[in-house]
Amino acid sequence: MHRSPAALLLLLTLIASTGAGFNVSNTAPPLTPLQDNIVISEFRSRGPAGASDEFVELFNPTNLPISIGGWYIKSVSSSGSMTTRFTIPSGTVLQPGQHFLVVTSASGITPNDGIMSAGIADDGGVALIASDNITIIDKAGTSPAAAEGTPLAPLTGTLNQSYERLPGDWNGNCQDTDNNLADFVLRTPALPQTMTSPFTTTCLLPTPTYTNTHTLTETPVHSSTPSFTPTPSLTSTPSLTSSPSQTPTPSSTPTPTGTLTPTSTASVTLVPPAYVVISEFRSRGPGGAGDEFVELYNPTGAAVSIGGWVLKRSSSCGATLNTLATIPTGIVLPPGGYYLLVSNSNATVTGADQTFNPGLVDSGGLALFTSASSTQPVDQVGMCEDTTFVENPPLTPLSGSANQSYERLPGGFFACQDTNRNAEDFRLISPAQPQNSNSPAAVCPNAVTPTPSATPTATSTPTRTFTRTPSSTRTRTPMPTEYPGRVVINEILPRPFKDWNQDGKINSRDEFIELINLDNKPINLRKWKLDDGPAGTVYVLPDLVLQPYQIVQFSAQETGISLSDGGDTVRLIKPDGHLADSFSYPVVTATDQTWCRLPNGEGGWGFECRPTPGRPNARLERHPPFSSPLPACSLPETVPSAFQLAECEAPGARIYRPEFEHSTLP
Repeated sequence: MHRSPAALLLLLTLIASTGAGFNVSNTAPPLTPLQDNIVISEFRSRGPAGASDEFVELFNPTNLPISIGGWYIKSVSSSGSMTTRFTIPSGTVLQPGQHFLVVTSASGITPNDGIMSAGIADDGGVALIASDNITIIDKAGTSPAAAEGTPLAPLTGTLNQSYERLPGDWNGNCQDTDNNLADFVLRTPALPQTMTSPFTTTCLLPTPTYTNTHTLTETPVHSSTPSFTPTPSLTSTPSLTSSPSQTPTPSSTPTPTGTLTPTSTASVTLVPPAYVVISEFRSRGPGGAGDEFVELYNPTGAAVSIGGWVLKRSSSCGATLNTLATIPTGIVLPPGGYYLLVSNSNATVTGADQTFNPGLVDSGGLALFTSASSTQPVDQVGMCEDTTFVENPPLTPLSGSANQSYERLPGGFFACQDTNRNAEDFRLISPAQPQNSNSPAAVCPNAVTPTPSATPTATSTPTRTFTRTPSSTRTRTPMPTEYPGRVVINEILPRPFKDWNQDGKINSRDEFIELINLDNKPINLRKWKLDDGPAGTVYVLPDLVLQPYQIVQFSAQETGISLSDGGDTVRLIKPDGHLADSFSYPVVTATDQTWCRLPNGEGGWGFECRPTPGRPNARLERHPPFSSPLPACSLPETVPSAFQLAECEAPGARIYRPEFEHSTLP
C-alpha cells in the first residue's frame, strides 16, 4: 500500500510530537503491518449472476476517521492501464472499523453505498486512488501489473465467492503486507459489508500514549514492552514506555534495574492446530487431473506416530468414500515435521515420502483418519459444501493445468491456522510448494506441547530384618493405584441450532461432549465413562486410542446423554471409578454456543466458543446484531425467572423446555 499525502502529513505530525519530551507507544497486532490507511478489503470480478456480478469493498483499519470524498475506485487491466469506475462522493468519511461498498448494477447486492459504471476484468484488478488522481492508496488484482506483489488467481465460474483480506469475516481486514497473495483469501460465500454494517474494531491499533519525560539526555532501547524505572543516568528520572515502532537511537544505553512489569497490548492471537493437519494439496496440476499430492504437517511441539493412519477421499458433492493411502507402520512425525504423499501417475512433484493411485476429485473432499475403522477425521478439507469430507465453507474446485495448490495459512514453512472453515484456512498459491520428511521442521508459534511429568529419583532405603511371632494372622491390603491417563473434558454444546452430527436433522441429538488427551502418550478410552451426574445417563466409551493432544467428540446420538438447557453436570470417569474431570454449567442463554476451555484442555471454562466438534476450541467471533423477529413471550407464571430471561431475551429465544416447568431448582 502507498501512503496518501494526508496520511504522510499525519505521520509527520505524530513524529514531530514525539521529539524531546514525549515517547509514543503504538504497537500493532501481529500479522497486521502497514495499517495506516484505507484498504481494499474484499472484491470480486464475477459471481452468481455472471461476469458482471462484481463489487469492491473498502475498510478503515486505523483508529482515526479518514475522509475519502473525491477518491476514485478504478479498474486495472492486465497491462496496468486504469479506468475510473466510481468517484466517492464529497464529504464521505470512514470511521475506524467502518466499511464502504460499491457494486455493479448487475450484482443486485443491497444495501450498498454506490453503483459502479462498469466492472473489473477477470485478468485485471482494482485500485483505490486519492483525490489527486495520482496517488495509489491500495490495489489488488489477478495479474502482475494489477496487483501488489504476487497476484491472485483469476476467478472463474459463477460461484458466490470473493477475495477477502485477512483475517476476514467479522474479525476485520487487518493484514497488509503489500503482497496480494499473502494478504487475501478466497472465501465462499462472499460477505460484502457497507457503511451501515457493524463496525469491526479488532484491527485497531492501541491509541498512542504520551508520557511527559521532561528533558532526556539518553533514551534506552528495549526489544519488549515492559514498564520499568532505569538507573538514573538521565537529567531526571522519568517513567518510560518502550516504543517498538518509534525508537530513538541513543549514544549509550543505561542498564535498567528493578522488576520488569509487562504492559498489555492489543493483539490478534493465532492459535495453531492441536494435532496433525492437511497442510497443502491439489487435485490437478501441470500434468493434468492425475497430478496430485497431499502434504501432512505436525504443528505441535510433540512427536506424533502416524503409522497406520488412512487418507480417504469423498466423491464429487457426494458421500461415496474411497481409501487413497494407508501410511506404513512406524512412521513418526516430529514436531513441525512434514509427510508428502504424491500420485504415482502423471505427477510433476518429486520427493514423495509415499505414493498413491490418483483419485482426488476436483469437487470432492479429503480426510485423514487414525485408522481404517475410525469415523472421526483428524482433519478434512473439501471443494463442495455437500461432499462428506469438508469444513464449510468449502474451497473452490481447481481447474486447468497450472502449477498451483491449496496451502494452509499462513503458508511457507508454517501451516498454523485451523478455524474449521476450509475457505478461510487455505489459500490458492502458484507455484505449489510441497514439503516432505526431509524438509526443515518448523513448529507453529504457541504450539501445543506436552506437559513434562516429574520423574522420581530412586533412593536406597536400608532394610531391617527381625523375627516376630504374630498372635494372629493379618492380611495387608495394598494401597490403590490411580488409573493412568490425563484426559479431560474440553467442550460442551448443550443447545445446538445446526446439524452437528450430520444426520439431516436439527435436534437434541446434535448436542455433544468433547474430550482431549493431555498426556504425552496414546490413551485407550475403552471402559472410560461419560455421564451427566451420579443419577444421569451413563455412556461407556468405545475401544478408541486417543493420540497425544488428539480431540474427539461424542454426540448425544451416540451417548444418549441429554444435556439440560436449565443447567447440568458432565463427568468423565476412569475405568477404576476415579473421577477424571467434571464440569457443571448454569442455565443456557444462547444456541450454538459452547462451554469451552481456552487454551484447549488446560484453561478455565467459559461460555464463549462457537462449536468446533473434534477440533481445537475457537472463541466466538463478533457477529451482526440478531435481526430476526423474536416470538412473543408467553411462558406460564410458574416458570423460574432464569427461564423467562433465557426465553424472552435475545439471543436465547426458544430454548425453554416444558419439562422444566415443575422442576425444583437448587
